[in-house]
Amino acid sequence: MQTNTPTTEGTGGRSGGIVGTLTTGWIPADPLRLRDLRKQLTQWGYRVGLNPEQVQSLGLAAYEALANIVDHAYSTVPVVNRELLVTAEVVSGAAVITIRDHGRWRPAPVSPGPRGHGLLLMRRLADDVRIDATERGTSVTLCWQL
Repeated sequence: MQTNTPTTEGTGGRSGGIVGTLTTGWIPADPLRLRDLRKQLTQWGYRVGLNPEQVQSLGLAAYEALANIVDHAYSTVPVVNRELLVTAEVVSGAAVITIRDHGRWRPAPVSPGPRGHGLLLMRRLADDVRIDATERGTSVTLCWQL
């Protein structure tokens, strides 16, 4: 299991500072890391030129995607094998965050009760949400136009 520290590469963005790509490498899907990951992603959002409302949406949507991994993706996997990967980059005028896991996709229940609204929340907060679920894991991609 790789436990990389997030890095940033490249220059650009409206702010003219270093923004490029933020990536975590594969890290443990640990609920204690989520707050720090959310903070890093929101700081990145400001650096690439998102407005405050977009950054708030980015932070909440990304946190929801991360929490879904911790809560749902690895229900049958030993804790030591639970990993996630976060990449944030600017692509064709959009801030794009992709969050990946090696877990199994579980469709939302028909009657979710008080829980189970994460996908709806992400779709309302982001300009675009894509989900790619395969046998090898799930990728959630969240996009905001700059």
